Amino acid sequence: MSQFKKPALGFLGTLQAETFKLIDEVKRKDFKAPPNHLQTLIDGIAIMSWFNFEAGDSVRDNIKEF
Repeated sequence: MSQFKKPALGFLGTLQAETFKLIDEVKRKDFKAPPNHLQTLIDGIAIMSWFNFEAGDSVRDNIKEF
């Protein structure tokens, strides 16, 4: 594994941040939108941030936390 370097996945973090902002904006401005459902989507974004962590226990701990 040491001969392979981690691929550049920084663009995924940018997409996550944009998605978070869009959903949060809808949650704040559209009072007809169900806030609990939108919060579930926002919380799900954190689960999909596996690419930010090194392999091993940190990924597992992050998934358990979120």
